Amino acid sequence: MLVGSALMRALDPAAKLEELISRPLVKVCGLTCNEDVEVAAAAGVDMAGFVLAAESPRRAPGVLEVPETMLSVAVFVGERRETNADLVQLYAREDGHRGRDAVLYRGDEAVAEVLDLPWRSADSDHLDRAAAISQKRRVMLAGGLGPKNVAEAIERVRPWAVDASSSLETAPGLKNHRRVREFVRAVTLASSTKPK
Repeated sequence: MLVGSALMRALDPAAKLEELISRPLVKVCGLTCNEDVEVAAAAGVDMAGFVLAAESPRRAPGVLEVPETMLSVAVFVGERRETNADLVQLYAREDGHRGRDAVLYRGDEAVAEVLDLPWRSADSDHLDRAAAISQKRRVMLAGGLGPKNVAEAIERVRPWAVDASSSLETAPGLKNHRRVREFVRAVTLASSTKPK
């Protein structure tokens, strides 16, 4: 669905297909307003994440409408609810907060494992752990990614997708449009310079 829509809208479908298969998919999470969704779409983001967990400062009013070039992702902690989202990202609830990792679902089918950092803490082995898991399963890499470090993360992990949120913000739930564009550019550049 995503690839078909992107190719149909592309000025150069062959170049767009090459880009899509040469780089990880890009998800921007914590979107809360239509303006930020529009900027993310224009930048080339593939998935728009809407946090629906009540305790999050990035809680969206719901799953906002996205253009046909993007997939919508409803993000839940603890239990999922019915939404109009294309995908659901579900974290376990641990100690009153989200657990470390999540599963990305399309309907009832798990399509990827979301490898994140522990709640409000660092892990110096995060990329090594993700690289090992990505050899066996489809991985969306999350946790502390931004324009300055996503290239290294892509090189080390070779993820199916990358996910950024707080590093792209001016305030919780409000995106810095320049950083969103820089993040997508960094992913595209890192993927175009990797060895074939």
